[in-house]
Amino acid sequence: FSDAAKSEAACEELRAFVPAGGKVLAYAQDVGNIPELPAFLKRIETDFGRTVTDLICAAGRLRDGLFMAEDVQTHLDMLNEHLLAPMALA
Repeated sequence: FSDAAKSEAACEELRAFVPAGGKVLAYAQDVGNIPELPAFLKRIETDFGRTVTDLICAAGRLRDGLFMAEDVQTHLDMLNEHLLAPMALA
């Protein structure tokens, strides 16, 4: 399965629990690119026809390296993905 196929399979599974007329959508977005997030949020609001009130953010990558052994850019990327992006979308 590709990531897109896995996302669509998860959406399909969740749709069974959503009342008629409800939507379940998955989006692929580089959340580490903070300047793009307002347009991304606007796209979600357009797709759902209203302001976003709840957001499930499962973005980011895990890195299993030793903290002291990682370079600064790796730490900056992790902060963007796991902290700053959810803050920017809130």
